[in-house]
Amino acid sequence: MIPLIAGIGIGTIYYTGVAISSAGTAGMSYAMGRKFGRKACTLMDSMEDKVRSMVGNTFAPKIEE
Repeated sequence: MIPLIAGIGIGTIYYTGVAISSAGTAGMSYAMGRKFGRKACTLMDSMEDKVRSMVGNTFAPKIEE
C-alpha cells in the first residue's frame, strides 16, 4: 500500500512539474512572438513609408506636368 501511495505522489509531483514548465514555455513563446512581431511590423511599416515617399517623389512631378 505504501509503495502505491508513494508512486502516486511522485507521479503527481512529476507531472505537475511538466505542466508548469510547459505553461512557462508557452507563455514565454507568446511574449517573445509578440515582441518580435511588433518589431517586424514596425520595420515593414517604415519600409513601406520609405518606398511610398520615393515613388511619390519620383512619379508625382511627371504626372503633374
